[in-house]
Amino acid sequence: AVFYNKEDSWDIGKELFESKPITVVPYYTIMKVPGEDKPEFVLMLPFTPASSESNSRNNMVSWMAARMDGEHYGELLLYKLPKNIEVDGPLQIESRIDQDPDISKQLALWNQSGSSVIRGNLLALPIGGNFLYVEPIYLQSNKGGSIPEMKRVVLAYQDHLVMTDNLGTALTQLFGDGTPQPTTPGQSTPVPVVSPQTQTTTTQNAPDMASITDQMNQIRKLLDDLETQLKGFQGDSSKIAQ
Repeated sequence: AVFYNKEDSWDIGKELFESKPITVVPYYTIMKVPGEDKPEFVLMLPFTPASSESNSRNNMVSWMAARMDGEHYGELLLYKLPKNIEVDGPLQIESRIDQDPDISKQLALWNQSGSSVIRGNLLALPIGGNFLYVEPIYLQSNKGGSIPEMKRVVLAYQDHLVMTDNLGTALTQLFGDGTPQPTTPGQSTPVPVVSPQTQTTTTQNAPDMASITDQMNQIRKLLDDLETQLKGFQGDSSKIAQ
């Protein structure tokens, strides 16, 4: 029955680009692999069940990372999720973003005011025994030669979904006031963040706050890299158009 129904067949996860689902492109990043003490250079990719006539689920079933550093070069790490645990896949997170009334209202407003919303790469990062999704939101003027600017960041963890101006505020809303904040380059102490009036209380399954500080700094670096890549892409497109 397992082979007949293709229950254990996997496919590369999908995300939204220009309102259309596309296959997630493997993403290079520097991160701390679960169980390791130091950050390392990896290529990561999420997997979901393969689509078929009897199966159209988009939940995450596994996450793979190809290691790039030193003696671990070429090693593949595969984290297969238990079948009794349902973890949202990338496309399900995209749907939750679209269905959130506050987020969808803001994105629709920006798209109608002489500008275009660009949703960046949706990153799935293992943290605290679950996955933290990070998606930067860029705004670009419809005038020629304009450069996209990151306006918001969306974080999703378990049942919680937030969109805020910056990563620190988003983390506070997800995990509470005790959350370590990402630091800017050259800083050795966390940047204080004013707590929002409305915030999500910490759940019993929240990760160990002390263990995610490095992860948060790595996410901030990822967002900076994504914005740099996007600006470079827009610049190349302008040259071609000329």
